[in-house]
Amino acid sequence: MLAVIGVLGGLAFAFAAVPQAFATWRAGKSLGTPPSIAWAVFVGCICLYTYLTGMHGFDPLLTLVYGVETISWATLLWFNYLPRKQA
Repeated sequence: MLAVIGVLGGLAFAFAAVPQAFATWRAGKSLGTPPSIAWAVFVGCICLYTYLTGMHGFDPLLTLVYGVETISWATLLWFNYLPRKQA
């Protein structure tokens, strides 16, 4: 039961950034997410995933969760520094 709660919490946390990343991607520019927060979470995701993989070995679920979260925050960072040119 505790594992299920942990998995649900991890998925909820990871997928929380997806709507903002999708909206940012569609707009082609930053929608106001502070870069300092995006960098902190992005680096935190990489460090935590590295730690968990090193301590417990490869886990497909952790890879999915932290992959989605890292890609979402990377999207926010990308469009903060490199907005799409408006025609």
